[in-house]
Amino acid sequence: ARGLKPKLFGDRDPYVVVRVTGATGEPRGGQELRSVGMRNTRNPVWNLKASFLILDSSEEFLTFEVRQDDVSQGLFIVDELIGVCRVPVRQLAEQDGLLNVELDRPLGDGLGHLRLMFTGFHPLGD
Repeated sequence: ARGLKPKLFGDRDPYVVVRVTGATGEPRGGQELRSVGMRNTRNPVWNLKASFLILDSSEEFLTFEVRQDDVSQGLFIVDELIGVCRVPVRQLAEQDGLLNVELDRPLGDGLGHLRLMFTGFHPLGD
């Protein structure tokens, strides 16, 4: 990720959650991966490697949620949503290589982006 909005005090402690979702954002098959948190950075590099079972590339998406690790709000600790993006699996299957995507914020202020590298989709058994 690059250019994440700074916190009021100090830098970010971001992590990313990647999940397979449907067209309306609903989870598909419980497939999810969470990165480790990166400390004190607005430009984290996670270098995640993952394999997901895709049943229908025309109807499934990879959803990336970038979150702030352990934000205290009173007696509760919540992981603040920094930004989210959804990428159609069909688009990824048609192009190997790098893809830059903008993060959408919950309030729509569009801060930061992700740089994704995909190396291919392979059927099971290959």
